Amino acid sequence: LLEIPRNTYQRSLNPERVKRISHSFDERIANEPKVSQRDGHYVVFDGQHVIAARVDKNSGDELPILCKVYSDLTEQEEALDVLFSAIIIISISGNSSIEL
Repeated sequence: LLEIPRNTYQRSLNPERVKRISHSFDERIANEPKVSQRDGHYVVFDGQHVIAARVDKNSGDELPILCKVYSDLTEQEEALDVLFSAIIIISISGNSSIEL
């Protein structure tokens, strides 16, 4: 069971963003959500909108989703991974107004 820690660095789920992702979702180019296994829990730290969009595309039913699972990261390490990913995306695209 995946958990999403919205009480820390994870932003709230944005239904409009989920619909946009769902509408244009292509499994062939999708990045796997990132999950941290710590203290007996599986915590989504990057990809909550992609997970919600895939469920949306599956008529709201849950489905198996391949995730990248990291072990024993701290919350700070998870947050830094998300930040570095954002920097790379902005650097490659040249567009600093991208919604991450």
